[in-house]
Amino acid sequence: MHHFSSGFKSVQTQDTCDGAEIIRASLGGAGYSAWSGLPRIMDEYSPTVTFEGDNTVMAQQSFNFLAKQAKSAFKGKLEKIADSPAFDYLKDIGKVFKRHTSVSRIEDLMNVDTVKEIME
Repeated sequence: MHHFSSGFKSVQTQDTCDGAEIIRASLGGAGYSAWSGLPRIMDEYSPTVTFEGDNTVMAQQSFNFLAKQAKSAFKGKLEKIADSPAFDYLKDIGKVFKRHTSVSRIEDLMNVDTVKEIME
């Protein structure tokens, strides 16, 4: 659960801080005005990217878990903790790395079936 919450915390707090900055910037100079309320919101919310663990470290912890699961799945030994629908995409990871796409020209990416194959 720690790895899920680490990734969730990292992504959500960073997206929220980035979104507040986009809103502030879109208001121009008025975004800096106390009348907009944004300076107060940003002052109160910006520490969340560091509280309870810096987002960089939290994202790394989440990634390390996923990388470990992918490595295990590649060997055909998916750990019990990853035996859930959330990790179904890892079960065929060995086949995925051995597949080759039929794309040879940029125009090939205009074919929906080719794009679907790549996304799978």
